[in-house]
Amino acid sequence: SKENLEKVFDPFFTTKEAGKGTGLGLSMCYRMVRAHGGKIWVESEEGEGTTFYVELPVELPPEGQDGESETEETGDVGLMEKVEKIRGKRILVVDDEQVVTEVVERYLHLEDFEVSLAADGHEALKTAREWHPDLVVLDLMLPGMDGLEVCRNIRKESVIPIIMLTATGDETDRIVGLELGADDFLAKPVTRGSLLDTIKKHTG
Repeated sequence: SKENLEKVFDPFFTTKEAGKGTGLGLSMCYRMVRAHGGKIWVESEEGEGTTFYVELPVELPPEGQDGESETEETGDVGLMEKVEKIRGKRILVVDDEQVVTEVVERYLHLEDFEVSLAADGHEALKTAREWHPDLVVLDLMLPGMDGLEVCRNIRKESVIPIIMLTATGDETDRIVGLELGADDFLAKPVTRGSLLDTIKKHTG
């Protein structure tokens, strides 16, 4: 409906049944696209279907320069030095929102990390016990067993660093998470730089 289209990018808006999604996926897509200077919109016709459109700006290096030169001039050399020290680590990413896991997995694979994904708390605990990751990136809001409970259970068995992701910005959740053993918090949508900096902080 027209009313739903107007709210489709609002945080926590969903037309799914209770417990079948958080209503954050499209909101995070919107924020990610806007953060990169782009546009995202949706068009929908009843009986016809729904199409999402994304426009992103493309910036080419100045004539006579290649991508490597531009990277050095923009200060990304420091970031690459950090990556060299932490690449090859095993990272477990726990989130039920596919858009988040795809983005985080892409960031980490680009830097040669080994990545395993889990979509809920029970799968996360099973993977942590069997795969022995070097660090866990853990969403706060998960179906069934939430991120705080997952953090509590991991801490009973391991001292591996846990970075929690939150879309709410609730200071109470942050305090409780740290008390339960989380090592750090990042706000969604997470950027490549902040993610790598935080991983380096706890594993480098």
